[in-house]
Amino acid sequence: MSVYDFPPLAAALDAAYSSVLALTGWLAPAFEDVAPLAAVVLLTLAVRSAFVPLAAAAVRAQAAQRRIAPAVRELQRRYAGDATRLQRELAELYRREDASPFRGMLPLLAQAPVLTVVYGLFSHPMISGHANALLSSAVFGAPLGGSLWSAVAAGAVSWPAVAVPLTVVALAVASAELTRRRIRRQQPAAPPMLAALAYASVIATVVVPLAAATYLAVSAAWGALERPLLERRIVRPATP
Repeated sequence: MSVYDFPPLAAALDAAYSSVLALTGWLAPAFEDVAPLAAVVLLTLAVRSAFVPLAAAAVRAQAAQRRIAPAVRELQRRYAGDATRLQRELAELYRREDASPFRGMLPLLAQAPVLTVVYGLFSHPMISGHANALLSSAVFGAPLGGSLWSAVAAGAVSWPAVAVPLTVVALAVASAELTRRRIRRQQPAAPPMLAALAYASVIATVVVPLAAATYLAVSAAWGALERPLLERRIVRPATP
């Protein structure tokens, strides 16, 4: 039994599927054969736009964590031998500074149900008992239901069919590099692995269906551009 068989999730997936098919049909006169991919891109932009307030909340929470980090380290040093007192002092610090070690995770948790539906839409072969027509579409010979990895493994490396997934992977790589550099600039002492995690989505774009890879790459590009803009708007004005 798949998680997508859970009735509320199945209903949400079916509704999203119908919406994307309608969007594809609406885009077809202008984009022709590229309409399915254009629909994926537009849906990704719509989802990320809806999550902007949550992204802003995460930026505020992480800025607060960085602001009080010296005080947290001092409390940990002072009460290293008294765990109960340490927890009490930390709770008071978080209350006084209106910060929380978990607040930065809330936006990600809030996105989880939507991201689950979106990923199922772009990767699940069957939706509500019928074939996922979105994955049977192709753009310049590249099927939205196939991955770059599967194409290379099968020997189907004709240039038109590989150019589209390669472009998607290149977008993911560029976005990951921007994110990695931002992390290294903001946290010079952070372990290298933390910055390298930005490339996790690149690996996914190689092995997941092209439709899902497009969602991941466009979402990563949005995040790489959104984060510095939010930080410039939210964090810097509050810095003396």
